[in-house]
Amino acid sequence: MRRFGKLILSLVILMLLIGSCKKDDDPGVAVRNDYLGLWQCDEYDVNQFLLGTFQIEIIAHPTAADKVLMDNFARFGLGFQTEAILDNTAIVIPAQLVSATTISGSGFITNNLLGLELQYVLDDGSGQPENITATCNKL
Repeated sequence: MRRFGKLILSLVILMLLIGSCKKDDDPGVAVRNDYLGLWQCDEYDVNQFLLGTFQIEIIAHPTAADKVLMDNFARFGLGFQTEAILDNTAIVIPAQLVSATTISGSGFITNNLLGLELQYVLDDGSGQPENITATCNKL
């Protein structure tokens, strides 16, 4: 009986080891490389009126593995970069000043890692912050 218990324990440990070595192919899990590249974005106001269509390029942050830089975010133009923090399928845009406008927001990656939904606030200091949503597709 004691030998049988050791055999069962050994099999359980072996199964745990084999299972932990399996590659993570879950499409619901995102890594930084899934965000990198060129994205086509449609930007809407709170009334779902289309404000514009533009492209952003998401590049790796040079010093932080959990961050990216978004070039041309919110149609500010090439060379104007917005920093974002990644946490699996979530993206957080901490409050920051870009081209004399304070930006903050969040979003998530969708559509088997080929879509990006963003919600953000643009405040140019006029007293009328804009709430924006953007739907982006990876090119």
